[in-house]
Amino acid sequence: MSIDEYHAVKFTIQRKEFFSIWVATESGSDFFLKDGARVAFFSGREALLDFCKSRGIRIKSETEHDFDFSGGLSCDEVLGRWDIISDLAGTTGTAFSGDMEDALPLYRKLLCGCDLSAPSTTDPKQGQTLTPEEKQKLDSVIAEMRGILKTLVS
Repeated sequence: MSIDEYHAVKFTIQRKEFFSIWVATESGSDFFLKDGARVAFFSGREALLDFCKSRGIRIKSETEHDFDFSGGLSCDEVLGRWDIISDLAGTTGTAFSGDMEDALPLYRKLLCGCDLSAPSTTDPKQGQTLTPEEKQKLDSVIAEMRGILKTLVS
């Protein structure tokens, strides 16, 4: 397998910061770097950089994903968190409902963009919004994302 790029990822969950290394490959089979059987998580940027230096890894960029949010996210922000948890779940073999077929319509709707803060409407002049069922599904997926991350960093 040919590895393209290493990226540092900073996660915030329960007011604690953790860092990990996301690997983007030519094939698109992106994953998180493991140290033994577990995803490598670091309690600080310096520890991550020391690990990288000891293994000859060059970090191309750093992204942040704050899971302590309480609403107010854009579709892009939700999708960024969704995608990164999907890669974490895939790396560890953890089931994630966001990767299931029944989540695809919601994912696609977010991908096209919609107003997450707007009340549900059927008025086409108001733009695309989520139905109450879609909001409930999104809340469930977000809660699951947080749960997966909490489990993996503990």
